[in-house]
Amino acid sequence: MNGARLVTAAEILSSALPELPESDAVEHSLNRVVVGEALSWLSPDHRRVLLECYLRGASVREAAVTLGIPVGTVKSRVHYALQAFKLALAEIGGVM
Repeated sequence: MNGARLVTAAEILSSALPELPESDAVEHSLNRVVVGEALSWLSPDHRRVLLECYLRGASVREAAVTLGIPVGTVKSRVHYALQAFKLALAEIGGVM
């Protein structure tokens, strides 16, 4: 070889993207655990409607079609699911 060395993908990415401080990575991981735990406290209907509308980004109308329920039911479930989610987060010690 003529003195050149191969550059790895990790080196390219690390030089192109700013590194997150470790506390941010830890905080992100902790938030994922807390949110997952809070979601597990919800009823299956409330969990499904939140996952459809917030995680998948579906509109109320799209969620209604996907879940096979009326638009008004989606709106109502989202409202009550968010209340229950906030209570679960408060109980677990997460912040919302």
